[in-house]
Amino acid sequence: MSDMQFTAQYERKFSDGNYGSEGLSLGVTVTISDEAEDSSTSEDYARDLRKMVLGFLATSQASQVAYAARRELNPPLPVSGTPIELEEAPF
Repeated sequence: MSDMQFTAQYERKFSDGNYGSEGLSLGVTVTISDEAEDSSTSEDYARDLRKMVLGFLATSQASQVAYAARRELNPPLPVSGTPIELEEAPF
């Protein structure tokens, strides 16, 4: 039997609103033997890396970076109902 190896990486960068940016990149390389009963998949590792990167950036001292990371990590729920046509909107 042979071992399988894969690498997952996630990188994200946000503008700080002051001509700068803040970012983070994390990666993991995993070796899984054919006999292993680990049901983790590459998608699980990629999803976990994304959550870790965005979670870390959400704690940034740069308020715009923290806001953008929190918003991407927990996107707002879509508004339900029928969209209002612009010509019917009350002004």
